[in-house]
Amino acid sequence: MDWKTAVVRLGGDLRQIAAVAGPATAGRYTAATVARLPAVVRQRNLNAVDGAMANRPWKFRPMPGVEVMLPGRMFGGAREMYCRGVYFARPGYAPAPGDTVVDLGANHGLFSLVAAAAGAQVLAVEAQRGFGAIIQEHASLNGCAERIRVVHTLVGADTGVLASAEGRRTASHWAGDVPTTGMVELLDSAGFQRASLLKIDIEGSEFALFQERGWLDRVDRIVMEVHTEFGDPLTLLTFLSAAGFDTVLLNDTLRPTTSLGRDPSGYIYARQASQRLPRRRPLTEASAPATPPASMAGVPPQTAADERTIQ
Repeated sequence: MDWKTAVVRLGGDLRQIAAVAGPATAGRYTAATVARLPAVVRQRNLNAVDGAMANRPWKFRPMPGVEVMLPGRMFGGAREMYCRGVYFARPGYAPAPGDTVVDLGANHGLFSLVAAAAGAQVLAVEAQRGFGAIIQEHASLNGCAERIRVVHTLVGADTGVLASAEGRRTASHWAGDVPTTGMVELLDSAGFQRASLLKIDIEGSEFALFQERGWLDRVDRIVMEVHTEFGDPLTLLTFLSAAGFDTVLLNDTLRPTTSLGRDPSGYIYARQASQRLPRRRPLTEASAPATPPASMAGVPPQTAADERTIQ
């Protein structure tokens, strides 16, 4: 990234922080950026600035009517997902009350939190057990733990960062082997006849995932980060189109493109062609389900996956 592009990107980040976290938070972030400018220039990223925001919790409003509180150490992740809006860049894809959401590659649980806060029932799938307690902490902080079930399992195990023993050993929160599970089994275990929304960020395992059969016709919408190190995104687009999905490929700046070229990653948005844009009910406290269905409230799933239901 050249310096002109970096300056434009920083300006965009500050505007997005103001829109999602408020002008006061954006002001603090600007001051932290100025104070740490030598480190930003030397490292060519904003890690030092994100670290400066770790001394207190921060509130984010990534979607209308949805508010999420996160510890300060998560500011960098929230800036990427909530402020840049990488999974909210197209109309008609936001989670809504009553949705069934599968979060593949839940990581710290930031997407799961938004979906649960919006009133959806969420299956958070994460291969690294070390993230489980973190997701639990974030869900409890936001009062939506009853709408999130965490399952520790590996999907798309034949490709991606976690396909090798070395990749798993050096992963940031790996805490021992987990079983592998197919998508049909995951959906059945959650009691989801369909997934209203499937979010995917599994570090290259998406290419093996789409080689599985029998699950795609049970998904309405997909938002996915795709990693070019492990395959050609055009193969996924072709597969999705053949399966009856309308698709769009976005580059790292979230602009539609026909090819990612040498970019290491981008985003695919896909929706069943037979679907109209879903009507969104107002996000009010009354619209969120009071209690989860039995399948999301601790009933053991019929799967070998390592499950943790947040209490």
